[in-house]
Amino acid sequence: RALSDATFEGILIHHKGVILKTNKAFAKMFGYKMKEILGRNIMKFVAPRCRQTIAGKIRSGTEKTHRTFRIRKDGVLLPVEVALKNSRFKGIDVRVVVLQDLTKHLKAQEDIRASTEKYRDLVENLHAVIFAVDRKGKITFISKSSEEFSGFSVAEQIGKVFLHYIHPEDRNSARKVFKTALKGHSEKFECRVVTKTGSVKWITGH
Repeated sequence: RALSDATFEGILIHHKGVILKTNKAFAKMFGYKMKEILGRNIMKFVAPRCRQTIAGKIRSGTEKTHRTFRIRKDGVLLPVEVALKNSRFKGIDVRVVVLQDLTKHLKAQEDIRASTEKYRDLVENLHAVIFAVDRKGKITFISKSSEEFSGFSVAEQIGKVFLHYIHPEDRNSARKVFKTALKGHSEKFECRVVTKTGSVKWITGH
């Protein structure tokens, strides 16, 4: 009991859906007092749209971890990851349910996605060509503005070594600049690139 009350995860034990035991973290997570939970049916805490699926999991006895939605006392939906274990408690077959609140985790993921989209939109609206390469010099990202500049589509450029587009006479100097960048130093450079039509254009970068 001391261990279950020390964890941040909500834990409950139920028999055929009726809650026999729970911990303080579960009560806090759902906004109830402990005495309001015991004896209630587990479906009271499951989001309506998920109840049929959860009922099926109870009938099948599956122990597979899954993500779903629960519902708090105030009606707010709660995204959770659920771990299940079939066990024995006071001589009867029970299900041990451990719930992890995913609210902060999912919000962090959404913040990262929104930030990435904002950055991508910014890059795509710039006239300058912006690109990123891995340590082998392969292009991992390049802005759409490169298509008008070089004639190559973004898809054609992704995965290619950037030196492929540099004029043969400038490749050695471009290679040196790249090796310097790998060491954490950047410097301004000028070189020629060869477009898809074979024309040559000068670029300045850093």
